[in-house]
Amino acid sequence: MGVASMTAHKKSRTELRSEATRQSLMTAAKEVFAERGLDITTIDDITARANVGKGTFYLHFANKSELIHLLITGSMSELCAALDKACKNQNDLDSLLDSLIRAHLKFFSERRSDFILFFQGRSDLTIKHSYEGIDEPILSYLEHVAELIDNVVKYHLPQSSLTRIACAVAGFLSGYFSFAVISNDEANLEEMLNPVRKALVASLSRFIKEAVPADAGSI
Repeated sequence: MGVASMTAHKKSRTELRSEATRQSLMTAAKEVFAERGLDITTIDDITARANVGKGTFYLHFANKSELIHLLITGSMSELCAALDKACKNQNDLDSLLDSLIRAHLKFFSERRSDFILFFQGRSDLTIKHSYEGIDEPILSYLEHVAELIDNVVKYHLPQSSLTRIACAVAGFLSGYFSFAVISNDEANLEEMLNPVRKALVASLSRFIKEAVPADAGSI
C-alpha cells in the first residue's frame, strides 16, 4: 500500500470516528431532551450521557441551539418523508386526512423522543424565549402538510386556511401523545381516541369543503 493510500485510509477512519462521535452526541441529546426538556438540559448533561468530554461537543456543534435545530430538522424531514409515503396516490380528501393522521401516529409511536422534540418545538413558536432557527423546520413541516392537502383539493384554498388545517393536525397529534406519555395502557388510549381521530377528519373535511366557493364545483 502506497503512502497516499495509507494516508487516505487513516483519514477515512478518522472521519468515521468523528461521525460516530457526532451521532452519539445527537442520540444522547435526544434522549436527555426527552427526559428533562430543552431548557433544563445542559451541554454537560449531553456529554455525560454520550460519555465524552465537553470540549468534544464544541468540535461538532457551536452551541445547544444549533444541536436542537439539527435534531428537529432531521426529525421533521423524516416525518415528511413518512407522510409522503402514506399519502402517495391519495386523491380523496377524507382518505388523505385520515392517512395523514395515521402516519403521524405511527411515526411518533415508534419514536417517542422525536415527538417530544416536536411538541417542544411547536411550543417554542408561541413563547417569547426561543432557540435560534427552531421555527424553520416546524414551519416547513406545517407547509408540507398544507401542500399535501392542497394537492387533493381542486380549488386552491388560501394559504392561511391551509396553514390552519395543518396546525389542527399538529395540535391533535400533540394532544394525543401528551396523553400517551402519561398513560399506562397505550393500546387502550388509542382505542379511546379513535372516535376523536374520526371526528377530526370529519371536521377538517367539512371546514375545507365549506371554504370552497359554491360556484367552484366539487373539490
